[in-house]
Amino acid sequence: MKPLSLLIAAAAFALPAVAAELDVSPRANIMPAELIGVWHDNNDEGRKQCATYQKNPISRGDHDRLAGSVLISASMIQTRAESGPDEYYRPDWISRSGRTTWLVRSNYYSGAFPVNGDDREPEAYMTDTMTLQGRTLVWTGPETSTRKLFRCSDLVE
Repeated sequence: MKPLSLLIAAAAFALPAVAAELDVSPRANIMPAELIGVWHDNNDEGRKQCATYQKNPISRGDHDRLAGSVLISASMIQTRAESGPDEYYRPDWISRSGRTTWLVRSNYYSGAFPVNGDDREPEAYMTDTMTLQGRTLVWTGPETSTRKLFRCSDLVE
């Protein structure tokens, strides 16, 4: 076999495996496992907030101790405000666009997340980009300035 034939044969064998590893097909409502957790801003204040949380992990309902955090579950992103209303993003479409990058299209709500029976329309529909750069999550979107976050812990439901 000539060298070019070997290269073509190797590429034909490897490409399906690479495509499967990237898994670029869109998914409905399921955040990638790599992103699920309690995240804080990658700065001194975020590290202090994380240290306080890690001393005594708590559930989502304890608002004061989670202020400033970003909670990412399989079906929702919640930013816990230090003051003012919390923000809620309910993903309805997620697509991997690279090895560590995802496009996340969400319904956006401010103040209160709609529960069963609440037919309130989202305040906005937005598509954000979430990229893992080593241990840092870079979250960029049309309505958010770019935030650099670090994983503080697993999400306690």
